[in-house]
Amino acid sequence: MLPNLEVTDSLKLMALQRKMRIYNPTPSHFSEPYNAPIDNVIEDTFSRSSYHSYFLQSVDLVAHLLYRKEYPKGSLKKFGIEHLFEKLEPILLKQASRSDEFGIVRK
Repeated sequence: MLPNLEVTDSLKLMALQRKMRIYNPTPSHFSEPYNAPIDNVIEDTFSRSSYHSYFLQSVDLVAHLLYRKEYPKGSLKKFGIEHLFEKLEPILLKQASRSDEFGIVRK
């Protein structure tokens, strides 16, 4: 049985992606925000469940590990889930944020 697909407005996502190819204001640590249009897309903006995409599965895993690091669940502590995000440290882009030790951009 297939899991339920979440409803996402694919047309709005595709329109946003087209706009970002021309105008994509990006904040900077050194100056005013600057325009950094996108020229590469890792995966198409189609609504799909993550089990169809290794990329989305990877993103889901990293997000969940960060969530469990910040909000540990008592029933999972015996497995050490709250420490697994730290194993990703060698591949994290720490320069993305100066205020976070792992480079996590927070709003």
